[in-house]
Amino acid sequence: MSATHNDVKPTDSNPPPPPLWAPPPKHGKRWVDAEIARLDPEKDYARIVSLVANYKMNEMVMNLNYCIGFMSNVMPKAGTDVVHGTGKAERRPQSRYYDTTDPFWTWFFHGPADPRTRQTIERVNRYHAALYQKYPDSFREHDDWMIAAAMFTIGADRMRAAAGAPPQHPNIQIAFHHFWRDILAQITTMDGTVPYPDTYQKVWDFAQEFESRPFPPTPHGELLFNAFVGQLQRRSFPGKSLRWTRNLMMTFLPEAVVRRHRLPPGDKLAIWLNRKVWRLMFWALDHIKPDNAVPMVEVLQAEASQRWRKTMLASESAAGATRAAGATS
Repeated sequence: MSATHNDVKPTDSNPPPPPLWAPPPKHGKRWVDAEIARLDPEKDYARIVSLVANYKMNEMVMNLNYCIGFMSNVMPKAGTDVVHGTGKAERRPQSRYYDTTDPFWTWFFHGPADPRTRQTIERVNRYHAALYQKYPDSFREHDDWMIAAAMFTIGADRMRAAAGAPPQHPNIQIAFHHFWRDILAQITTMDGTVPYPDTYQKVWDFAQEFESRPFPPTPHGELLFNAFVGQLQRRSFPGKSLRWTRNLMMTFLPEAVVRRHRLPPGDKLAIWLNRKVWRLMFWALDHIKPDNAVPMVEVLQAEASQRWRKTMLASESAAGATRAAGATS
């Protein structure tokens, strides 16, 4: 596991090291690509991931990747059973989103070896352990854990491939592979830790093979898909319709995933247009779009982000209270 800047303890003569996402002293509006190309992904992967998360990503991209990735995670019946069984995806979708992505952001910002990352992984491990007794089959297979990490290792490049855009810089691919390898090594299952394919390409191949398996049918696939569409629309695209958001997700879902969950087809014209638009967006990200002026670690703590978060959670609580009142009336 790589060392992070935070492993060095500050003293009077040794000031705190800069964070992983610290920019160089002199930089323009598009400095991150050059910095990533300069770094060695074998040893600097924590910094590369932090730079991407802080200066290339945003909350909408995280939300979309979360929703798309989970549709692969729940392809096995065991995966569907625990996500549907807890009821959070349908009844508390925004809480579930934040419960999942808050740790991810912490890991991205600070790296796999940072104490803050270790603490959040310990909380994740305790949460999963509490579910083992009720849903033992959902945590038994190592491949079910591996596919979850795989979706965030290769998710961006899969979206690019669906849009017809070129993949990310090889340093980013290697960095995200090593990052999730180190994260997964700290995740404990019912029988220990989970191995991870040893290269980025092998992760890609594993995901393709996993999604092609003849999993037995489950009645909850489309129900969960609709729940993820609703969560994405309400949180990230409140000005768009559910139909528009559904077509956006269908743009990036692999055909094997669509077939597995028996999802009705999306609007072919809308999907075609989405691919054209996103291909242009990826081109702009690679060539002309300035890097985020404010790193995401600050954006997420800013008043606007916190206010929207409170709005989402308050709305969810109100909906839950309404359902409870209806059930007792």
